[in-house]
Amino acid sequence: MTNQSSKACALDQKVQLSLIIVAANAARGREGAVKNSNQIANSLKAGSALVSLAILCAGSPAAFAQADGGEQEAILVTGSRIQRDGYDQPTPVTVMTAEALQNSQPSTLADALNKLPQLGGGRSRTFCCEVGTVGNYLNLRSLGTTRTLVLLDGQRVVATRESGDVDVNLLPELLVERVDVVTGGASAAYGSDAVSGVVNYVIDKKFTGLKLNLQGGISNYGDDQSFRIGAAGGAAFADGRGHFVIGVEHFKTDGIESLNDRPSSNNGHFMAGNGTAAAPYVALNGVRQNTASYGGVIVDAGGLPVAGAGAPLGGLRFLPGGSTTPFVFGTAIPGSPAYTIGGDGIENNLAQPAGSLRTEKLYARLSYDLADNVTAFVRVNAGQSTNRMRVLADNRQRGTAFTIFNDNAYLSSAVK
Repeated sequence: MTNQSSKACALDQKVQLSLIIVAANAARGREGAVKNSNQIANSLKAGSALVSLAILCAGSPAAFAQADGGEQEAILVTGSRIQRDGYDQPTPVTVMTAEALQNSQPSTLADALNKLPQLGGGRSRTFCCEVGTVGNYLNLRSLGTTRTLVLLDGQRVVATRESGDVDVNLLPELLVERVDVVTGGASAAYGSDAVSGVVNYVIDKKFTGLKLNLQGGISNYGDDQSFRIGAAGGAAFADGRGHFVIGVEHFKTDGIESLNDRPSSNNGHFMAGNGTAAAPYVALNGVRQNTASYGGVIVDAGGLPVAGAGAPLGGLRFLPGGSTTPFVFGTAIPGSPAYTIGGDGIENNLAQPAGSLRTEKLYARLSYDLADNVTAFVRVNAGQSTNRMRVLADNRQRGTAFTIFNDNAYLSSAVK
């Protein structure tokens, strides 16, 4: 009878463990806060079921002890919808494990972080707002990347740019244990560069063993191919007083060349009108801009390709080889003289929605416990990031007029 009771309790324990894991998996990777009281009530009901299962085993503790006399591992149930540590902190803190971030966005941890509601539009390979910006810079509360402080194990990281921003593409990912996001009151402790908050990458400094990562991917349209390879290892020495971890990673993605490569944006879409009763908004396709053309066009003082004062040759469009031909207008759009449907103008969908990215990085840490409360360590973090993105889609206009003399060697005889 004792053996049978032991088996029954062991079975109940497995059922309880399975339910907890399922609950954790169902919550993993979700973002934000609990939406309504119904979800809270459902969570309480699930918790009651788990407690009742645990009581089933409590009736025969001796038999349970005979079934498993070893140490039991702690079970940690987490969900990104709940700020686990935030309840015990003086400021709001969201804790995201590396596993949850990878499940949410397997490409990079930075891309997964950018999906959190706390972060607004930062600068990355899919969102770039100034010339010369490369990398991935986090932007808490949309207050700017210079007001978001990035830490590595609670310590400041060497700035990537002169503005003080940190490219998180250069931070190690294989050895990351979790990422803490602090969204309030951080400036009092860290200064003005933490006005919007702090993002702290926490490394698994006691990692032991070997970890390998090899993955690749491609979009449904045959572009934006990505490839990642990495290895990390860790070992203890000196009877556990010392520890060494190291990780190397390489990541490459080709990006998306043009908005023309997506059916949702390759139709020359344009919104005409001003929203009034006389000119309501109208969605149009096949619209081109008349202020520029492939190869260039001569425009008048108003920016249109027509002959006028100061532009006697206005309306001539340059072809490959330097020859010219008259600019052909398409169908006029009322209220938008710079745009027509069809014609020789250019489309406005040449922007690059996602640039290419290549990173190589190395992280190593050697630590030794000099005493129970004193640890000496040496840390090396090195990396290189290359992000190419076409910021100015076609360089179709210049803000300042310039003069081309009639003896220019590149002008055809027809223009001279």
